[in-house]
Amino acid sequence: MTTPNPATEWRESDIVLRMLVTEVVYGDDQNSMSVLLLTGGAVVSGRIVTPKRWCEELGAYLDRLGADPQNVLRPVIDMLGAQLAFDWTAQGPRPRAGEVSTVHLIDAVVVQTGQPGELAGAVLRQARPWIVQLSQVSAWALGQLPAAEGR
Repeated sequence: MTTPNPATEWRESDIVLRMLVTEVVYGDDQNSMSVLLLTGGAVVSGRIVTPKRWCEELGAYLDRLGADPQNVLRPVIDMLGAQLAFDWTAQGPRPRAGEVSTVHLIDAVVVQTGQPGELAGAVLRQARPWIVQLSQVSAWALGQLPAAEGR
């Protein structure tokens, strides 16, 4: 596993997307931005949120699935969310665009691409929390595919 190099990742991903994440999404934990991301032959659609809110949504997702009956994961996710919480006004400026290497998505749907310009069909039909490395994004657009029923 290689260590991420922020200087290299800066050039490998779109500065406009990074700036939108830092200036719009990271302005408040309640903010979100709907995006479509092309990553290695798949389209990932969802809403970008702060890491803290992503942890909250992941916990709620596990609760809905009943995936943590022994309540082992939830305390760890809650602790991580608390550590990722950042009071921008009290603790200093938001991260700069070049410091953001991942985006945290909620209501994410992954679609496998078919022929150029076609969508072959959803691989993950149920909306879920998802994380994407920005260095893996080759194209993006604002907007969101509809999530399947039964979130």
